[in-house]
Amino acid sequence: MSKPAIVVIAYNREESLKRLLDYIDQADYSSFDGIDLVISIDYWKKNNPCYRIADEYNWRFGRKRVIKHKKNLGLKEHILLCGDMTETFDSIILLEDDIIVSPAFYKYAAAACEYYKCHEEVMGVGLYSSKQYGATEYPFEPEKNGKDTYYEKWVVTWGECFNRDRWREFREWYSRNSGELREIADVPHYITHWEKSWSKYLAYYMNERNLFFVSPYESYSSNYHDKGIHQEDSNDSAWQTVMQLSASDSYDFSNLGNAIKYDSFHERMDLGHFRKILRIETDPVLDLYGQTQHLRRRRYCLSTRVLPYRIVKSYGLVLHPIEENVFREVPGKGIYLYDMSDKCRNRTTTTYEQKHRMLKYYYPLIGYRSLIVCAIFDIKGKILNKLSRYIK
Repeated sequence: MSKPAIVVIAYNREESLKRLLDYIDQADYSSFDGIDLVISIDYWKKNNPCYRIADEYNWRFGRKRVIKHKKNLGLKEHILLCGDMTETFDSIILLEDDIIVSPAFYKYAAAACEYYKCHEEVMGVGLYSSKQYGATEYPFEPEKNGKDTYYEKWVVTWGECFNRDRWREFREWYSRNSGELREIADVPHYITHWEKSWSKYLAYYMNERNLFFVSPYESYSSNYHDKGIHQEDSNDSAWQTVMQLSASDSYDFSNLGNAIKYDSFHERMDLGHFRKILRIETDPVLDLYGQTQHLRRRRYCLSTRVLPYRIVKSYGLVLHPIEENVFREVPGKGIYLYDMSDKCRNRTTTTYEQKHRMLKYYYPLIGYRSLIVCAIFDIKGKILNKLSRYIK
């Protein structure tokens, strides 16, 4: 069984660090001994209160090492250096200080690291199970097939595991590609321009090498979304998710042949199945979350957007996850199969009608009064936030 080291990444959020260490302390480490814990603290100021918290923390399950960097690395370089600890520990679990972990996180991570260490298509193992794709306001609902994990071409950074071989290969690539990145169709453009991000390089690397992250259907970590380098305002619940509290005696991990797979836009990758269901001669472009950037690559596009092309078929929005409406050929409006070779004015629906349709599909129980109240408080909060900055 693999025994990954736990690497905690901190800077100047003392309460966040204390919270994470409390969660780590409460986890289940039975059947393991001698687990390494590293707390790496980037330089902020000489009397950083995170130093005291790290020094005083009593790690009861193995060796503890506290690294206090002498100069400020910045978040990107700090995480990359922590990833390099795979050279020392073979495999690691990376946890930024705004993350919390399930009591079962270590047993799951150790089992997953052991299973996937020889799977060359797997870049890393995630602890976090995303319930929303970050570029949209709609939930992400992965199809389930009885396995404990699924594959995705999305970088999981809210609790992730790497082994020595995969990280070393990425670092070799990064040494040649650490400059400015150009936009490409298969990676979301919005991440390309993240100034302080390390994960965008990993996303490009995974796309180039056709690699995946493995994610659990039940999350073993969650995110407090604390105010910090990437986040100006705290939002305690924005990325919180239900965590699995109990470890399994045996996991049924998926592999490349039987996993449900998603691309970097969280669209399904088994296009042959869609082609058969849709009864078309070529693979379609999938755009069910309305974010795909390469719609014109193929003749057919299956989308929830209102596009200026001829609609060949349409499906209703009833079943979950969203692709089940196509697989079960649910009649209605909301999902449209477009012939991209036949440009024409779309008279079937409007953009506003489609927006309403999508919101009612994903949030059917939210009433109009609740939406109005929420909008008022959000607008009020944004105005006050801007005023406070102006006053300062």
